[in-house]
Amino acid sequence: MRPYLILYYSYKYSLINIKKIHSKNILNKKLKDFYTFNPIFGRQQLKVNPCFSKIKKKQYKNTYTYNDKHINFYEDSKTFLTSHLSDK
Repeated sequence: MRPYLILYYSYKYSLINIKKIHSKNILNKKLKDFYTFNPIFGRQQLKVNPCFSKIKKKQYKNTYTYNDKHINFYEDSKTFLTSHLSDK
């Protein structure tokens, strides 16, 4: 999330208006792409696994995982100029 934070700081605290506007536009686009790629980023997921003990009593073991799949920040959209040519 560091590149997003740098863009946010550039947008929020820059004294150059053109840089502020440019940073704001890029940040909004990148965050929108990030959200469409993985809307549940950072959420904790609980997985319940059954395990058996020596006394043959069924017990459950909880494992927690975090959703950390993300889109590459520095990857540009290669289909921007040709998106109108494809039939979607």
